[in-house]
Amino acid sequence: MSNPESLVNSLAQKMGIDAPVFENGLCAIQFDKHVLNFQADAELDELRCFLRVADVPAGTEARMALYRLLLKANALGRRTGGGQLGIDDQEAFVVFTRVFSVANMAIEQLESIVEALLNLTEEIQRELAENPEPESTSSSIPAGMRA
Repeated sequence: MSNPESLVNSLAQKMGIDAPVFENGLCAIQFDKHVLNFQADAELDELRCFLRVADVPAGTEARMALYRLLLKANALGRRTGGGQLGIDDQEAFVVFTRVFSVANMAIEQLESIVEALLNLTEEIQRELAENPEPESTSSSIPAGMRA
């Protein structure tokens, strides 16, 4: 059984950065331009990783495009590797979260998970920066019959 905190500390050491200080099971590590937060639960032998992906846009069309992107990315966990993209309503930002068991996990596995989280975050940020146009709302239903 791997201790979640020691696994994160081993990851930091392997990457040549100072070991993070866990307070109440929480710590954060800066990876380039992203801050990845870790929440360790030793009783469940789990680690929760979460990071801020983007701010929620103010405009209605941009917000709807963001919602579509999040729904597509979350569908069956295909693009998130089993993680979840969501919105922190209080702070108005998109957050990416992934929870996993660290039982018998090798440091290379954690490194791979962290890399995937950071890569997906950058991919989502690129898509948001492209300001996708809202998808067509046309349908085969005549305009007068739409709700």
